[in-house]
Amino acid sequence: MLYLHFVGILTVVVLQITWISTQSNDEICTEELDRLADSVSNFTRCAVNEASPFRFCRFCYKQFDAVRVCKTSVYSNHYDCVKLLVESERYQIVKRVYDFANTLWEGSFCYNCFESDNKNEAQIGQPWVLKSDVVDFFDKQRIVDDCFKNYTMTDSHAITNITANITITNITDTHMVCSKCEEEYIALNDAYYDLTEDMGGYVKENILCADVVSAMNITRQLWSHQFNCVKHNTDTVSVVALTVLFCFFPIIFYSAARLHGGYKEKRRSELHIPQINYNSAE
Repeated sequence: MLYLHFVGILTVVVLQITWISTQSNDEICTEELDRLADSVSNFTRCAVNEASPFRFCRFCYKQFDAVRVCKTSVYSNHYDCVKLLVESERYQIVKRVYDFANTLWEGSFCYNCFESDNKNEAQIGQPWVLKSDVVDFFDKQRIVDDCFKNYTMTDSHAITNITANITITNITDTHMVCSKCEEEYIALNDAYYDLTEDMGGYVKENILCADVVSAMNITRQLWSHQFNCVKHNTDTVSVVALTVLFCFFPIIFYSAARLHGGYKEKRRSELHIPQINYNSAE
């Protein structure tokens, strides 16, 4: 009887410990979920803030890494959080939220901005280091930016950042920009070319870090359209003129052939002398 009483007490204690442990696990997993939600919220806010000018990769990598750290913690098996928060949830909200952040990051090819292999899960939580040639590109971009500002005179708005959505009004002299900033602009173009070569040439340009591509596109737009600094190559003009001329050659040839054929037919009819059959008169 004493033995059964002891077993009963032991069972109650075990059940209480299990309940406390389960409750503790639930609380821990809820805290993990809260941290993941906060990290995704911070990452999304950073992405929106750095969308224009596009500096998403260089300015939001810490927030993205925080999302990965929290996701790894949730998916660890220490407290069965995967079972409580992910596997038991029909719509997989936790997984979809993380996939959203990861898709946004990978879709901008942000990993290609960084030297370290941060894509590897073993590197989660480790420092992120920008590639040296990416740093060099943005150093040159800042020099071009400063040159544009120094030699652009406006009545109302000054250029503050060439990678921003800028509206420049009443520019009084763009010639100064073209002549004074040409060397810096060429150096920036060369740096961009080197980056594309590292990725496999211009055919792989679309997988360059989006920060770099966006900065170069807007700089080129300002250079060619806003400041009208693009020089028209006389060789290019000659090639275009010859191309147009050769396109008209078939039309000229067939028109001439038709006219010539009509002329020959007319001459042939004029030279034709009708023959009289004298035998028919008898």
